[in-house]
Amino acid sequence: MTSFSLQVTRFGLGLLGRIDAGKAGRAAFRIFCRTPSRKPKTKAYAARLEQASNELSQAKRLDLIIDRGLIATYLFEPDIYVGRTSLVVHGWGSRTADMMTIIRELVARGERVVSIDLPGHGASAGRTLNMIQAIAAVDVAWRQYGPFDAMIGHSFGGAVIVNAAAGSLGCYRSHRPAKLVTIASPHSMAGVFDGFGKMLGLGRDVRIAMKEQVRYIAAHPITDFDTDVHLRRMTIPTLVIHAHDDKEVPAICAEMAGKAGPHVKVHWANGLGHRRIIASAEVASLVADYLDDGPRLRLVA
Repeated sequence: MTSFSLQVTRFGLGLLGRIDAGKAGRAAFRIFCRTPSRKPKTKAYAARLEQASNELSQAKRLDLIIDRGLIATYLFEPDIYVGRTSLVVHGWGSRTADMMTIIRELVARGERVVSIDLPGHGASAGRTLNMIQAIAAVDVAWRQYGPFDAMIGHSFGGAVIVNAAAGSLGCYRSHRPAKLVTIASPHSMAGVFDGFGKMLGLGRDVRIAMKEQVRYIAAHPITDFDTDVHLRRMTIPTLVIHAHDDKEVPAICAEMAGKAGPHVKVHWANGLGHRRIIASAEVASLVADYLDDGPRLRLVA
């Protein structure tokens, strides 16, 4: 959102909020779910996507149907298969191409890797995304390619795989792999909503109305999607990777996840922020080591 459009949006929602907090909350929720443009913002990013497209072209692509459109899925086969299959899920405003460093490392270790473009992202259809759609995407990928031995998610994708494993939506079965890996992921969707609401200058009543939209479409309060609670209940071995210098998802999210129990291991990849963390060869190797149960598992930074 540009500075001008942000100012206009803040003004409009502020005015509407003083008249009808409920309508303002519903409007804010629709804006929140609107996915960003797929067009690369910089020439450097465009070049990286072009490079990744060559690797994507070698994967087996299959478009799968969910409730509101098609999602693009990619299957990466190793030369020598070790018998494990993992699902990789990108974050908000991202796509499979951004996860190639991790995918490449897993495939080199003999993993069979499936990656999805979430609705409204990459090659998938649509211009909106919410947790229901994201869990539906994981569900259809699991039914097509699973069961998965591990699920790896970055940012919003990390929250998605935890909720998919927990079966937080009654309309989709829980899909529990042997291991989970979250990278720079939020632990509280209510916290994400609050951050968005504060950015838009929304009053308390409007923020509450915005959160109530989750209950309306999901039949669950927003707190039912808190990942630290699910991790505590599921006890699936989980690796949580985060950076203290992450400016988009605060480090407390990893700390809260780490309190879920001894089955959750937190590793700090300091200096890598929120997006560079998934382009790090060290982080990719760390993820592969964790899934492989190899002796090279180590702390990054």
